[in-house]
Amino acid sequence: MTDSSQVYGDYIDRLIIIHTATIYLFRQILTGIPLLLLLLQLPAVYSFNNLGMVLDFFKPYYYRIEQKVASKGIPEVASKTDRITLDTCSKQGASLDHSLWTAVLKRHVVPDCTFGVVTGVNAVDYAALQDDTDYAAYMDILAKADPTSLSGAEQLAFWMNAYNAACINLIVEHEKKSGDKLTSINKLTDSSGQVWDQPAAIITGKPVSLSHIEHEQLRGVWAEPAVHACIVCASSSCPNLRPEAFEGVTVAEQMKDQMKQWMTNDTKGLRVTGNRLELSRIFLWFSADFGSSNADIRKFLQPYVAEHQNKIVKGSPVVRYFEYDWQMNRAPSKE
Repeated sequence: MTDSSQVYGDYIDRLIIIHTATIYLFRQILTGIPLLLLLLQLPAVYSFNNLGMVLDFFKPYYYRIEQKVASKGIPEVASKTDRITLDTCSKQGASLDHSLWTAVLKRHVVPDCTFGVVTGVNAVDYAALQDDTDYAAYMDILAKADPTSLSGAEQLAFWMNAYNAACINLIVEHEKKSGDKLTSINKLTDSSGQVWDQPAAIITGKPVSLSHIEHEQLRGVWAEPAVHACIVCASSSCPNLRPEAFEGVTVAEQMKDQMKQWMTNDTKGLRVTGNRLELSRIFLWFSADFGSSNADIRKFLQPYVAEHQNKIVKGSPVVRYFEYDWQMNRAPSKE
């Protein structure tokens, strides 16, 4: 039987194949429409002379295909009745000091970088992390930690920090051994398995993958959709890596701030143009985490968008999604 992590691991490959094949098919079909209409001498030819407009018309149909693939590849958690929230979680338990992680992030996160059309990215100096003793010490803390002894909010902060640190560790360790600079985290997929299913770091005494943290420790336990704004898979279209650690006492406010910052970025988070609403593709792939419909997603977004955008978000906009740029969020060379 194929386990959920393997299914999720196959998701990106299937999605890329379907995306490429579908766009190719639409282009082959649609490039013939103007000629066909011209031959039939139909006035409607003038409304189809813009291939981009025609492709845009078909995007909702393509999104349904993409969403279907996502629903098969990403473990479903929304129906679980035992998930908790920051309001309902245990307030009893210990806390964990993440100050080393904050120090590391403040040294090596470079704000406001640009990758193609994606701007305002918090990039990472992966090369410098290889020799940072605080980084190594923090990874050791994660390796020895027992999150079950922590309060609920502390556990949520722990696993979000663990995801981001493990993702960085996966890249740092690969580049330290190979000497290569990765252009995308997806390049780490090899014969041993998908990158998401590979051991990324030692956490709580055992090797764990990014899939395990995301789907079992975060989404599978917490009914907190804003988690998606807080975990970063080293790509330019991801929500920005926060330049400080998540802490139990402030995690609720930090998550709200992450959502607001993400929605402020009009190249990868949210953009309103007329009655058109463009969103991160994360809202397409993980749509069930935010609600059962587009209306639910827009309702979730309302507290995080600018006042002038709320009228559109609350209304019935035309919804589209940004293309996802998997380019590595690597800080520009200082040389």
